Amino acid sequence: GINAEYGEECEGHLWKPGHDRITPAVFEQYHSDRELVVAEMDGEIVGCVRMGRMEGYREVAMLVVRPDQRGKRIGSQLMEYISDSAREDGCTRLEIELLYPRHQADKWKSSVRGWYERLGFVWDRDEDFGKYFPGFVELLALECNFIVMKKPL
Repeated sequence: GINAEYGEECEGHLWKPGHDRITPAVFEQYHSDRELVVAEMDGEIVGCVRMGRMEGYREVAMLVVRPDQRGKRIGSQLMEYISDSAREDGCTRLEIELLYPRHQADKWKSSVRGWYERLGFVWDRDEDFGKYFPGFVELLALECNFIVMKKPL
């Protein structure tokens, strides 16, 4: 699932032990709201992403590809689908918030940011994670910000 795929390599080190990236209840809510886009290969889920429907744009979140399937353009194909779908709905941009440690470099997050930049996303602003999710700050192992990136469509 999403929590296992995020794991220590991706975001696990940003959270205190025992905290999951997403709860089953939230996952079910995204599913029932038709906000999850799933990639399948040979009948198995190999990746997914959340596509939040906002007024005039789409919010991209929780993009994850199974580790044994990385490097096969699955993430890129999910992003292409979201871009096409957003354009069809009249949206003018995509937006993503990357959780990022505030006071230290993070190799994985730097790599992810670079990947989004290669897809055409540009830095817009930094936001305090606690401002948007005050109830989750105590679950973080490190102080974090969101890096907000946007991509015009």
